[in-house]
Amino acid sequence: MQYIPREGNELFKQQVEAYGDSLRLASLAQQYGTRTPDIRKIDKNKESINNEFDKDVERYMEIYKIQKLPSGIDMVSYAKNKATSDLVRKYGKGIIPLLAELKNR
Repeated sequence: MQYIPREGNELFKQQVEAYGDSLRLASLAQQYGTRTPDIRKIDKNKESINNEFDKDVERYMEIYKIQKLPSGIDMVSYAKNKATSDLVRKYGKGIIPLLAELKNR
């Protein structure tokens, strides 16, 4: 959809952007086999989901410092893998690529 920019036509421009955004979210919903409101909810909460991930990584790091992992295991990547598993368990296996696509749009 294209529009011709005219003076005082900001409302129409915003409507076009909102419609395009809605179509992108609907496309993502179809791609991930869910509904558009679910994708919109994740989009609105992506910052809190990322914060939840960061807190989980920190929590696992503290646990692994106490437990002392065997040598050769990278504590940071191990904690990130566990935090990712927690996100997948809570939101489903498509959450990681979905968050990446929402960030890049």
